[in-house]
Amino acid sequence: MAGIRVETMDRFDPVSSKDVRDAVMRTAAYADVFDYPLSAAEIHRYLTGVRATIETVEQTLQAGLLIPSPQGYYTLPNRAELVGVRRRREQIARRMWPQAIHYGRAIARLPFVRMIAVTGSLAMNNVEDYPDIDYFIITAPGRLWMARAMVLAVARVAALRGIRLCPNYLVTEDALVFPDRTLYAAHELTQMIPLFGLDMY
Repeated sequence: MAGIRVETMDRFDPVSSKDVRDAVMRTAAYADVFDYPLSAAEIHRYLTGVRATIETVEQTLQAGLLIPSPQGYYTLPNRAELVGVRRRREQIARRMWPQAIHYGRAIARLPFVRMIAVTGSLAMNNVEDYPDIDYFIITAPGRLWMARAMVLAVARVAALRGIRLCPNYLVTEDALVFPDRTLYAAHELTQMIPLFGLDMY
């Protein structure tokens, strides 16, 4: 089978057309679990298993593996309704972002906090019914538990206003090697939207 030049960190390695097709399907199928159709650029960004150029991904999509929509998204067969779901959830997310930024700024001002980012469904603008606002937080070494206590205090204040904050990842700046190597964890890190502490990001 003819090889396709696939991008790696420092060179192009030959990978079969089938490998790229399989990777495109895996990527779309994973997003489908979350009712989330992807654009060609997003399939390229989150491509699972191989590294390919955007041109290679677009060429592969032309083979008709996925169903294109007029809005530029691709879905699995019989899942075209997800385009409307994505658009509706994006509207909900737009209303949530000011809250996420407001409380993210409050957390960023706490002692020992070095970086804060939004993760989870809001980072993908794929929210339903105002879920938790998930944060990834990096703290100074040796200060994680103290910082966590202060972050939870901010979360309690937000809860009094009906806003649910979830600081679900807290790590110190000297422990940034992530032990969880699952696809879910990889997506969480890749999708995160940094709010404050961009030099650390």
